[in-house]
Amino acid sequence: MNFYDDNQGDDSPNGFVPNMSNMGGFRSRHGSHRSTSDKTSVSPLPWSNGSVLDNICTVIVVICLILCGLVNAGVIKPSSAQSHDRTITYAQGSPSSRPSSSGSTQNQQQPTNSASSDSSDSTGIIGYRYDSCDQYRQYINEIKAMHDKYHAMPAAQINEYVKALPDAQSAIDSWLKALDHMLEATSYGDARRSMNRNDATTYYTAKLADLHQLEYDFKIHKSYNISIQTHTTATGSYFEIVLTQDESHHAPSPQQLDSIEQQIASFQGQTGQDGTYLQSGEQMLSIAGLHADYDFQSMGNYCPSTEADRYAFAAFCEGKADTIFVNTGHEAYPYVVRSTQYLDELRHEIAHYLVYSRCETSVPPLRVENEGMTNSYAVMYLGANRDTLNSTGASFPEYAMNAQTDQAAASAHAGTCVVD
Repeated sequence: MNFYDDNQGDDSPNGFVPNMSNMGGFRSRHGSHRSTSDKTSVSPLPWSNGSVLDNICTVIVVICLILCGLVNAGVIKPSSAQSHDRTITYAQGSPSSRPSSSGSTQNQQQPTNSASSDSSDSTGIIGYRYDSCDQYRQYINEIKAMHDKYHAMPAAQINEYVKALPDAQSAIDSWLKALDHMLEATSYGDARRSMNRNDATTYYTAKLADLHQLEYDFKIHKSYNISIQTHTTATGSYFEIVLTQDESHHAPSPQQLDSIEQQIASFQGQTGQDGTYLQSGEQMLSIAGLHADYDFQSMGNYCPSTEADRYAFAAFCEGKADTIFVNTGHEAYPYVVRSTQYLDELRHEIAHYLVYSRCETSVPPLRVENEGMTNSYAVMYLGANRDTLNSTGASFPEYAMNAQTDQAAASAHAGTCVVD
């Protein structure tokens, strides 16, 4: 409809065009009322006096009433209404991010009607639930997968990880029992809430790293301790798997280890005034931050499970990782210390230390004889004479080197210390 007629002198004060069948009828020029003789023209609304302003106001009032009805019905929200996006939890995912100002139409999951999906539940607590984030679900799924994997693993395969331990079966039983308790704890969930969506993500990202470290510790038969706890806080209850480790050994960085290896490989020992290589041996050990202990039997104070037998010329013990124990009682000791073979024997023990520093264990499960792998490491990275060290393999096959032990030594050197 038009507010003005084409004839500027013949206006319609109330904003409506008269009925076309009465174009010849009388119309008032004063704009204050319509002639009673114009029977078919549109009548003003009951509360209006027929002016243009009145009808504009009427339209505005009607629009306002419609908008109020839509707001009350929840069809639209006032721009000042507070968004509840940051307190919504989704059944199949973490709370979706807010759409960008460009009007992105990325697919977002729909909230459920559960208590956890609202800004507050029956407790009246608001915020993101921790168990709604992706990292939480990944954490739970990895615990379940780890549990199922090891319980289904053949005995011979799982034994490969712990066969170097004095009581391998006990270690396996303890590991499987721990996995059972971990799986049971997952049913407890994590009902904690936070107004910051990143809190849960950060927490469970760290927990995933702990879980991976725990499995690695088992595979390299490193000492570990886990406790499974349940907690109740003001914002909800949750379970926690706490991993504690022996941090007594602070290994040099890979770059520092590389430097140590290069220096030892180029080390040229000399006989001392006593005609032995003992002093040179101590100098070479010092390059790696190690020293010699000639009380071989004392090794049992640090590594009770390590046999200090009469056939061992020297030994490395993880419980006293800064020390190489030399067996002065060995029948070949008086002769070996007067030859460069002594330095190669020490290089073998230093190789144990370096593998320990790179792999967190001196006996990584690489599916080869560990002593043969250590000999290969000493030859490949520390300058030991292959023939000298291989001569031991004639009497003790576990010390023999081959292509497989060389490959395993290269893997340990690169920090790849587990072969599944």
